[in-house]
Amino acid sequence: MEDEGQGELLPLINPDWLRRQLLEKGQTLESIAQKFGVGHQLLYKISEKYGINQNSRKPSWYARRLGIPELATSVWLLKQKKRGNLGLKNLAAQLKISTSFLRHQIRRLGLNPADFSPQRS
Repeated sequence: MEDEGQGELLPLINPDWLRRQLLEKGQTLESIAQKFGVGHQLLYKISEKYGINQNSRKPSWYARRLGIPELATSVWLLKQKKRGNLGLKNLAAQLKISTSFLRHQIRRLGLNPADFSPQRS
């Protein structure tokens, strides 16, 4: 009886709205489910039914999720690269994120993480 009454919610969820919330606005299934008082599993089923692939999130989603708008586009990162003195480790430490996340975000933006090595004089 876990899903009792929740089947009625299925037609009420607009898949375009759910897609925007998940992929563009940085929401999670858990946060949306909590807002509506339903289980996140139900929203997962809905996202699966309508082909909403949460792995296709844009770089801006990750930037908003972390509260670091500079990481939404490559502009700021390219400026850091041009400065050439930080390196991934130091840049990640400055942003208070992991080096691994920064490397992935750089790739999501179509850049090469190896290009962000500190320049030696």
